Amino acid sequence: MLARNRWLTALATLLIVPMIPAALTAQEGGKCDAINDGSPFQLKGAQSYIIFIADPGKKGNETPKHMKSATALLTTEPEKIKNEPGRNFLLLRLYSAWLGTDAPFIANRGTLGYTTDVGGNQNLLMAIDTIATYLEKNVPQCK
Repeated sequence: MLARNRWLTALATLLIVPMIPAALTAQEGGKCDAINDGSPFQLKGAQSYIIFIADPGKKGNETPKHMKSATALLTTEPEKIKNEPGRNFLLLRLYSAWLGTDAPFIANRGTLGYTTDVGGNQNLLMAIDTIATYLEKNVPQCK
C-alpha cells in the first residue's frame, strides 16, 4: 500500500505541479498581478519559507521545518489574515511542494505543520483542487 501511495503521489506531482504556474497567469498570457501574496505579515513570512524551499542551495534537512512553519502561518487563525486570495495562492504553492516530498497525498495534519486537529488528515490533492477552484472563481483575471 505504501508503494502504491508513493506512486500515486509521484504521478499527481508530475501532473499537477507543472500546471500551477501556467494556471496562474493572465488569460492574455501575461503575469497575473491581481494576487498579493506578500501582505499581511503572515503571508510575507510564509512566502519567505516557500522561497527557501525552492532554493537549490538549501540544506535538505531544513526543508520540512520551513514547510511546517509556512503551514502554521497560513492555517493558524486564518480568519485574521485579511487577504484570502494571497493566502490561498501560497497554500497552493505549499501543498504542491509537500507533494514533491515523501509526504503522501493524504497526510497527517500535525506532520504538515497544522496547529489544530493535529491527529487528523489533510488530503493535499483535494486541497489543491479546492484552492485552484477558489482562485479561478475569485480572481478570474488569473484563470
